[in-house]
Amino acid sequence: GDRNIISGNGTSNIEIRGTTTTIKNNYIGTNADGNAKVTGATTLTGIKVYSDTGAQLWTSIRDNVISGNSNYGVEIVNCKDNTLLGNKIGVDKDGTVSISNGSGIILNSGSQNNTIGGAGSGEYNIISGNTQCGIIVDGVGSDSNKIYKNYIGTNQTGATNIGNSQQGIKILNSAKGTKVGASGKGNT
Repeated sequence: GDRNIISGNGTSNIEIRGTTTTIKNNYIGTNADGNAKVTGATTLTGIKVYSDTGAQLWTSIRDNVISGNSNYGVEIVNCKDNTLLGNKIGVDKDGTVSISNGSGIILNSGSQNNTIGGAGSGEYNIISGNTQCGIIVDGVGSDSNKIYKNYIGTNQTGATNIGNSQQGIKILNSAKGTKVGASGKGNT
């Protein structure tokens, strides 16, 4: 299909600063087939979204393969109201083989009210196969984030282990009010 292959860049493959953006249907950190890391690539972060002011950005990250980045697949810093839906993070385009990031997703430095996954058709993320954590919520002010109906450490059926090497979800350093699952929105 129509997509961008965004891989092999220095600090970030995509960096969004202080603006509303949609990132949809791309291979970020992988080769053009979406089945392996780009040879020799040392990109730190697949997608970095941040604000200097803690602004509402409403960035939508949807239906991407975000894998093969050395620090994070997605890093959201000091901003609000972003959504991650239907992504494969740390795995190949089929969601069955690990192409690890360091950690899959990190929300830090005051990131609030972000949503990872959803109950609608195709809104779940597969966050598996990463060399550290699946999801990290870190720091004072990183509050009221939602983690709904994702496959964390498995394939999309929940039947095959593609574990993250450390925690599936790690919440630390005074991050408050994170909702992990809800009625009809449980994670696997």
